[in-house]
Amino acid sequence: MKPIFMSVFCLALAIGSPMLAVATPAGRPADRPTTDRPAADVKPEVKAEVEAEEPAAAANETVITLERTACFGPCPVYELTVYGDGKVIYEGRAFVAAQGRRTAQISPEQVQRLVAAFETANFFALKDQYTVEVTDLPGAWTSIQLNGQSKRVWRYGSIDNPELNNAPRSLSDLENQIDQIVNSQQWIGN
Repeated sequence: MKPIFMSVFCLALAIGSPMLAVATPAGRPADRPTTDRPAADVKPEVKAEVEAEEPAAAANETVITLERTACFGPCPVYELTVYGDGKVIYEGRAFVAAQGRRTAQISPEQVQRLVAAFETANFFALKDQYTVEVTDLPGAWTSIQLNGQSKRVWRYGSIDNPELNNAPRSLSDLENQIDQIVNSQQWIGN
């Protein structure tokens, strides 16, 4: 029985299964909330090597991120980073058509639309996290660095069911706008 458990555990770890959220190790990064944190939120160590290739963000440069995390089921797990110059970096992790790193370019007008969407959502006034006391739901990290300010917000819950989501609708609308403007569907698939 032990080998089977270890195989399932290792498989769950590899795909970032939220079942590991109940067995969170000590030493969790300080910027992560302590409740309902999906395991997919943990970055593999290889990521550090990739980050060196990414553009360095000056204090006033715009950097926008959206990271969708695992659920109990086939929720797409990926991260998008959009730089002020329009460079997009996608990292597909699980339940997506394109796994691994992809890059794209969006126009300056699309970057401005993204910034405007953050302003419309009143992003800097949002709480740092919105969670519900239910397991196995998807989550999303959304962040922006703009004009020397930065903010990161964690939303855990179902955007399709108001009883399982206590975040303002403007936050999930913002997440969806990021996906739409960047055209993440090209990598995520159906």
